[in-house]
Amino acid sequence: MSLMMTVPEAEHAGFTLMEVLVAMSVMAIVFVALFRMQSGSATLAGIGQFYTKAPLLARQKLAEIEQKVYEDIETIGDFGPRFPGIEWSVTFSDILFDDTEEIMPENDTGMLRKIEFVVNDTQGGRMYQVTRFRFADAALE
Repeated sequence: MSLMMTVPEAEHAGFTLMEVLVAMSVMAIVFVALFRMQSGSATLAGIGQFYTKAPLLARQKLAEIEQKVYEDIETIGDFGPRFPGIEWSVTFSDILFDDTEEIMPENDTGMLRKIEFVVNDTQGGRMYQVTRFRFADAALE
């Protein structure tokens, strides 16, 4: 007499419908979270790349502008084909003081000039701005 018990075939058939649905739901939640993280890290990489390049490009262009401070210079432009979608603009304004005797002697004919330089990322909608102040001798203008 054999003591072996036989198990019906139906119990070895596979997963139930409920187990499959639960497993698919868990996988869907995990994939959605992974895709959001990947999208977020791609966005952050683009932001980081712009804010790494922008100060370097601004410093280079500002050095060129400051060398030509008494000449007519362009006030808008781009950085060429190496940096597509990145443009710059610069504005100059003279600073006026109410009481200039405290700041400059009477015989000094210079002026303080404000230089605002903006780097724009036209594709990502980001902006980096630098403001500098330079003393310009009016006799050289």
